[in-house]
Amino acid sequence: LARLATVAAPTSALNELQALARVNLTKWLVERVRGEDAVAVSDHIDVSFLYRAGRDVEIEAAIVRAQALQLVGRREEARDVALAAWDSHGFDDTVPDSAQTALCAEMAAIFGGLHGSEAVVQLLEPRLALVEQAFGPTDVRYLGFAEQLANHLAQLGRAAEAVLLLEQCLETRRAQPDEEATGWCETLLRNAAEALGDNPRALEIATRQLALHEEAHGPTYWAAVFDLRTIARLTQAADPTAALATFQQVLQRQADAAQVGGG
Repeated sequence: LARLATVAAPTSALNELQALARVNLTKWLVERVRGEDAVAVSDHIDVSFLYRAGRDVEIEAAIVRAQALQLVGRREEARDVALAAWDSHGFDDTVPDSAQTALCAEMAAIFGGLHGSEAVVQLLEPRLALVEQAFGPTDVRYLGFAEQLANHLAQLGRAAEAVLLLEQCLETRRAQPDEEATGWCETLLRNAAEALGDNPRALEIATRQLALHEEAHGPTYWAAVFDLRTIARLTQAADPTAALATFQQVLQRQADAAQVGGG
C-alpha cells in the first residue's frame, strides 16, 4: 500500500489498485486470524473504487470485511455488511455463480452465530440443488455448501438427513487430494452419527481419525488428544470402565504435551 502511494498513475486507477490491495491484504490477515489488523485494513476499503474490477470483486470485498468483523466479535456489523452485499448483488435463483455462492455461505456462517441453526437451514436448504446444478456434485463449492447445511441439519434434530448428505460428500472428498477438507467432512459425519444415536459409527470414525493424527503428528498432538476424548465420551454409556481408562490416557497425554511445551 505504501508503494502504491508513490506510483505515477491516474487517480482513478490508483484508487482502484489501493482498494484491491486492501481487499487482498484483509483476506491474508483473516486467513492468519489477525482480526484487529484485518478490520483496520478493511475499514479503508472503498468499494466505489472497485466498480471497474467487477461484481465478483465487490462481493469478495464484502466477504473479507464480514469475516474480519466476525473475528473480533462484531457479528451484527458483519451481518449488515453481508446483507448489504446480498441486497446489491442478490442470488441468482436459476444459476448462481461462484461469488454469489460464497456470499451465501458467509451469510450462513454469520446467521449461525447470531440466530442459530434454523436461520442457516432456511438460507441454505432451498439453494442446495441450485448450487449442485451450477457446479456439479464433485465441485468443492458444492461440497462446502452441502457440508455447512448438513452440520446445521444435525443440530436441528435432522441427523438422518445430515448423515446421508455427508456420506455423499465424504465419498467425493476421499477421491480428492485435500486431506484437511476430507478430515473436516469426516468430523461432521462423526458428529451427525452421534446426534443420530449411532455411536458405533461415530466411534469407528473417531478411531480412524485418531490413528491418522497419531501417525502424522504423534500421540500428544492436540487433534489426537481431542480424538481420544471423543472416543472416551462415545464409549462411556456402553463400557464405563473402558471410557475411564481412555480419559486417563487423555490426561496423561495432556501432561506429556505440557511437559514438552515447558521444556
